[in-house]
Amino acid sequence: MSDQRRVIVVVPGARYLRSSNPFVQKGIVRLYGLFNVIPDYSGSEEAWIPALRQRGYEVIRFEWNGSVTSKSLHLASKRLSDLITTEGVVSVISCSIGTLIALLAAGRTILPLRVISLCGVFRTPDTPGDVIDIRSTADRFGNFFRSVSEMFSRKSSGLRTVMLSGIRHDEFGDNPVIPSGIFENSSLSDIILSFLD
Repeated sequence: MSDQRRVIVVVPGARYLRSSNPFVQKGIVRLYGLFNVIPDYSGSEEAWIPALRQRGYEVIRFEWNGSVTSKSLHLASKRLSDLITTEGVVSVISCSIGTLIALLAAGRTILPLRVISLCGVFRTPDTPGDVIDIRSTADRFGNFFRSVSEMFSRKSSGLRTVMLSGIRHDEFGDNPVIPSGIFENSSLSDIILSFLD
C-alpha cells in the first residue's frame, strides 16, 4: 500500500422498507411521508461520490444487507472493521444507520479514523477519533431516531455537529445545493470535501 493512496469507505444506510402488496406499499410510502422522506428503492451509488473520485480519492462503497437487526449490524461492523484494517482506511463517510455500523467498526480498529456522518442515526460514540455529524433541520426521520437513541447515551467531546437546512433524509444520497445558512450555495459534495481535504 502506497502512502499516496487516499481511500474512503462509504457506508450506505438501511434499505427502505418495501412490500409486494400494493396496499401495504402505499401505507409504507405514506409512513415515510410523515417523516418527510421519499423512499429511493434504486440502491444506486450516492450522487456525491463522483466528486470525491474527481478529487483523487479512491472510493470503496461498502455493501451490506441493509437489514436493521442487531445481528446484521454486528456482522456488517465486523466486516467493515476488517476492510478498514486491510485497506488502511482513515476516512469513512456513512449515511443514516450506516453511521452506527461505522462507529461500531471504529471501536474494533486501532487505526485513527475520521467518520463523516450524513443524516446519521446512532448513539454518541465512545470510540476515539474524529466524528463529524452533518445533519439537516428538514430531516425529520434522522432527527427523530437520533434523539431517541441519544436518550440512552452520554455526550461525547469528539463529536462535531454541522447543521444544514432544507435537506430531507433521502436527499443525503443526492448531491443537493444547500439553500441557506453558512453553507448556502454549496453542494453536499463541497461540504464533504471540506472535511476531507
